[in-house]
This record gives sequence, C-alpha cells and structure tokens, in this order.
Amino acid sequence: MNEHSTENEINETTAAPSSRSRPFSPRCWSPKDFLFGATIGEGAYGTIVHGQMRHSPAQSEDCESISIENPKYNFAIKIMDKTSILKSGQLRNVMRERTILSMLGHHTDLVVRLHASFHDAHSLYLVMDLCTG
Repeated sequence: MNEHSTENEINETTAAPSSRSRPFSPRCWSPKDFLFGATIGEGAYGTIVHGQMRHSPAQSEDCESISIENPKYNFAIKIMDKTSILKSGQLRNVMRERTILSMLGHHTDLVVRLHASFHDAHSLYLVMDLCTG
C-alpha cells in the first residue's frame, strides 16, 4: 500500500457515520469551529487539549445542529498527527478507538462520549466530553 492510498484510507475511515448514532454530523466540523486551549495531556501520536466551540454550524441537510445548550461547552480534543500514525502502522488501532468511542459513548457513562471526529491535511481530531476531577 502506498502513502497515497493510506491517506485515502484515512479520509474514508473518518467519514461520518449515520446521524442516528451521533448528536451532530462530524463532516460539519473543522478545526476552525473550535478554540484550542491548554494542553491536558500528551501521548505517542498527539496531544489532548481543552477546547470550546466558536459557534454552532449553519443548519443544512448534511449538518444537524448541536444538541448542547451552552455554545461555550467544554471539550477534550484529541489531536493526532497523521504522519506519526501512518509511519507507526497504528491506523487500524486509531480507527478502532474512534469506532468504540462512537458506539459506546452514547449508551453508557463508563466511556467518554465522542461528539465528533474529523481531519485536516495534517491531523485527526476526536472531540470528546471534558472529564474533570
């Protein structure tokens, strides 16, 4: 598999799941929609930062409005470097993490809730509840 096909695999695997499983469609979001704050933690492939929404996305057929009452809702945003993930061969594990969070986070309080996942040219983003305490 060449680097180009692996990049396509990242793009395909970060596409939005059905809207029934999520409060809003991830393809509606980008880094421009969030304010990034202090670093909460660091890992092998990226960083977790405190984040807040800048604004709600415009309503459209492909984008449901967020169901959170406070537009300054606090999130933990995991930002992972695509190059590091690909070089280390961890793409399947990263996608597995996203899938598990997506499936379980809305059904139990034991797993942090994944609100959105999206990507840009350099990074993958997981937008999750900020758990303090």
